[in-house]
Amino acid sequence: MIDVLMVVPPPGVICTKFSKGIPPLGIGYILSVLAQEGFTTALYDFLMDGLPLSDLELILQREKPKIIGVYVSTIMYRNAVRIAKIAKKQNPEILVVFGGPHCSALPHESLTDGADIVVRGEGEYAMLEIAKAFIRGEGQTDSIAGTSYKKDNKIIDNTSRDLIENLDILPFPAYDAFGKYPLWGSIATGRGCPYQCIFCAGKNVFGGKYRFRSVENVFEEIKILYDKYNIREFCFVDDTFTAISKRAESICNRILQEHLDIVWWCETRADCITKDLLELMKKSGCKQLQYGVESGDNRVLRDIRKGTTIEMVERSVKVAFEAGILSKCSFMIGHHSDTPESVGNTMRFIEKLIKEYYVHASVGVNTPFPGSDTFNHAKELGIDIFNKDWNSYNFNTPVFNSKYLTAQQISSYFSQTTALINNTKEKYDTNDHIYRVSPSLFTLKPKS
Repeated sequence: MIDVLMVVPPPGVICTKFSKGIPPLGIGYILSVLAQEGFTTALYDFLMDGLPLSDLELILQREKPKIIGVYVSTIMYRNAVRIAKIAKKQNPEILVVFGGPHCSALPHESLTDGADIVVRGEGEYAMLEIAKAFIRGEGQTDSIAGTSYKKDNKIIDNTSRDLIENLDILPFPAYDAFGKYPLWGSIATGRGCPYQCIFCAGKNVFGGKYRFRSVENVFEEIKILYDKYNIREFCFVDDTFTAISKRAESICNRILQEHLDIVWWCETRADCITKDLLELMKKSGCKQLQYGVESGDNRVLRDIRKGTTIEMVERSVKVAFEAGILSKCSFMIGHHSDTPESVGNTMRFIEKLIKEYYVHASVGVNTPFPGSDTFNHAKELGIDIFNKDWNSYNFNTPVFNSKYLTAQQISSYFSQTTALINNTKEKYDTNDHIYRVSPSLFTLKPKS
């Protein structure tokens, strides 16, 4: 018998941008916070574990949890509801708690569909208070900041919980629960994002500013993973690891000072990269950068409040190429102000980046996730969201018509862009392993 069972549902459909590799760090932090206070826990990730949802009944019989906590992204929502129903059918006394980006944006929907409590925003200390109140009788579950609940058929939203300003107070994630994940060495050196892209729903959980851990705290986590778990590949999962360049430099310098033989990659932006920083990152083991480019048209980039230009992007990937670092660039088709002309500009820009800098490009359909400005202000942006089947929010399926493009046109342009990427990759060999050497040693040439 355990106190808290944490569950990651499978997505409703498998989509191209869904990763099985990165462990659920948010849940890892929750597990550690609960363990510090003496609660027993377990984690099941149905996609990662390759389990059908029908196995939940056996899991519940074996673990006998008092609380089940369910991580909920939009594409997981329908299966999260199924999990709640299975849990309640097996044990009507179990407390079902939903948390994550989707229910932080739409808590009332989750409560209507089966959750007892919804955690809005960061979950560590809200979940701890829930466990203390429900299992130990320390406080009341209906007075916890940052939660919503249903009582007497009425939904009540408690006051919001303040964000954790000093992230160093958090214990490190429960690494022992992550052994099944390929990218075990994933580290969040900070939370939140200071940028205002209209398609992003991340602020619902982590707020609209960048809070960061101290360099010492980050390096302590790197050392534990390096020494105790023999991890040699790391992924810094911050939305923009290089948002504060001096801090990124400090982390790189610590890696070099300690002579750690590691490789690592991170997410960044075109306006947060310099030649000197890239060279230092390369020396410390950086092999790959992920850019959310989104569009190859400057007007569209302005309209979505990206804050970058295609000139910035090209300059950044060029410098990365010269430093011997692979650039991965993701794009979206179907922004609210996309037109046939702007989509054409995006396709030509993608082709240029692959041909000239061996960029690994990917594309998805612009999806108005709940909590994003695109979702919240759809009418003002001139888009008609006609589909709210959350399984369709999978980066492959257009769910709205815009002023300039129908859903059918968006789907067609998405298919054309995907084909362009695949055909250009076929012509220009851009395998990751080739890019592990310096560009001065490159033998990459267009295939004849």
